[in-house]
Amino acid sequence: MLSLLESSKLRQAYGWVWRLRSNNQGGDMEGVSSTITKAGAYGGVLLARDGLILLREPADHFGGYAWTFAKGRPEPGDSPQETALREVYEETGYHAEIIGVLPDAFHGDTGSTAFFVMRPLAREPDQPGWETWHLCWANFEHAAKLIQRSSSKKGQQRDLAILRAVSKWLDEHLAVVLPEACRDRYHCAQPWDWPIQVMPEQHCSQALDLPLSEQQARAIRKGFVPQAMEDKWFAWFADNVLHLHRSWSGFCIYQIHFANQGKGLRATHFLANRCQDQYSCQDAAEDQQQVLALLQWLQNGAAHAGNGLLAALQSAAQPNYLGSPDVLAGLLGDYILERFACCQDAVAMPKHYQENARLAQIFSGQHPDYVALPAWHTRAALGETLMDCMGLDRDYCAGETLAFLVSEALAALDIAVGAWFDHAASAAQYGAEPDIQAVLSEVRDFVVSVFLGTRALSHPRQRLADFAPPARKAGGQVLDGFDLSLRASDDRENFYTEIDCDEPADAGGRNPETRAARGERAAVSPSGSNPSSTFETLLNELQAISNVSRQSPLDMSLLDINPGDVLQFKLAPDITCTVLENNRVRFDGATLSLSAAAVRALQAIGRTVTAARGPDYWLHGGKTLTALRKRQNPAA
Repeated sequence: MLSLLESSKLRQAYGWVWRLRSNNQGGDMEGVSSTITKAGAYGGVLLARDGLILLREPADHFGGYAWTFAKGRPEPGDSPQETALREVYEETGYHAEIIGVLPDAFHGDTGSTAFFVMRPLAREPDQPGWETWHLCWANFEHAAKLIQRSSSKKGQQRDLAILRAVSKWLDEHLAVVLPEACRDRYHCAQPWDWPIQVMPEQHCSQALDLPLSEQQARAIRKGFVPQAMEDKWFAWFADNVLHLHRSWSGFCIYQIHFANQGKGLRATHFLANRCQDQYSCQDAAEDQQQVLALLQWLQNGAAHAGNGLLAALQSAAQPNYLGSPDVLAGLLGDYILERFACCQDAVAMPKHYQENARLAQIFSGQHPDYVALPAWHTRAALGETLMDCMGLDRDYCAGETLAFLVSEALAALDIAVGAWFDHAASAAQYGAEPDIQAVLSEVRDFVVSVFLGTRALSHPRQRLADFAPPARKAGGQVLDGFDLSLRASDDRENFYTEIDCDEPADAGGRNPETRAARGERAAVSPSGSNPSSTFETLLNELQAISNVSRQSPLDMSLLDINPGDVLQFKLAPDITCTVLENNRVRFDGATLSLSAAAVRALQAIGRTVTAARGPDYWLHGGKTLTALRKRQNPAA
């Protein structure tokens, strides 16, 4: 800490600086200085665009002030404006210019203070010093609430009086606070660019270790100022901390802390809001995913390329814009209804599989007829959200593309729809069939929110598994909880068994004929029976689905895979099988099909599955057999 003598010398040095600055600001300063009321101390109130006002939190709440304005006593020879500019810099770190004067002096616990009105020019990264804990740009309503936290009643009344005087001054001088032309001088987002609130006391800290290159760090430092309704975040960077606020409410959700690393940065940890009135998420894993997605979004720099508002309007005006809830509701709603129809007509499943592939292409930004959101339709953003909300297996999905993750998520959705079909058919036997149309509408709305990125607002903390049907005993009694565990690829394997000709379609599939052969209840009403009116209404609305040919069986010899070759298991390369004649393999002492061997391998690593697409799991030369077949025949 500086000694009193050192502090006095430093103040005198600052005095010379501010004399020079005031001289450079022109002759108007003389007029401003002559109009200010004589007082024992002088301070500055900083205003920014949209009427935001700067408050400082004094260290240790000195003098009983929780939040207050920058002020101080003049040094010998200092003018009032020199004193005020110096104190503002020392206690807030902002270089500022004087644009007005508040009438009269304001009386607190230790004397009178007169105030200048200022606007910010720039901020020094190593300021403010020890005298100030935190800063907050706030609107007048929020500023009043912060000031009322001060324990000094006289000081609280004084600062509220200052706030009222500033509000009155602003009404008369709004145009001079920060003209639009001045915005060009700022190359980075500033805290006064948006009405924001400070990080609440209820927050948690999480470790983070993420290096950023010089180019990535430059993009992070720019921050982001929302320019369209779809822009959900306001981001600004100062003192090696990235502050992320919700654009609608101004709440501070995350503060990401960095350390310098060469010419770049390294993220070391972040703070996450835990005030449930501001942010409902309490899941550390979800916070990690969100923070990584936001960093990726800023690194992409798309928000800073050209006129963001114009680009957003042009994109939104296109008919197949994937930021439109109506477009997503149409795509995903039709997909759900088509899957429901396949429950009664299993031969139509291959066409549904083609629709799965088409949607995977659309939502990964690869379809020429649809407009994606560059910052959202990425593996780091949408992909992470799908793995979390749709219950995908992270081990199985490791290293895969966004298109693959979309396909997996839709497969999980297929299983959920099929489970409701089975449940409704079973419940109809007991006269308690659900309103299946309402159920599927709820599922559609949830999935739309996931693909749109609004799930946290419309369906907070919900996952696809939360929409599973209740289990029933043989007598029709509803059990507590859910009987469907939607765990990623396990369900996708069950789902696609019907169209995988490497294995008969009765290995856990929903083929009514194979179920009947095993003496099981079919998933559809018996021939000649009348389905419920709910089913009639829904199924009559479904579009006709044409039959398509099945995929040809896998022939390993066409892939240059011969008897005696060894295949590795994708999820555990130390697990192997040996190729035999007739597309069979030797695994664990038994002669099996590829799919049966994959099921056993999955069970060996703890998966509870009864079916799997073998070519998806076995590797030859580091590639899955599915990938090798597609390379040989892209149309396969």
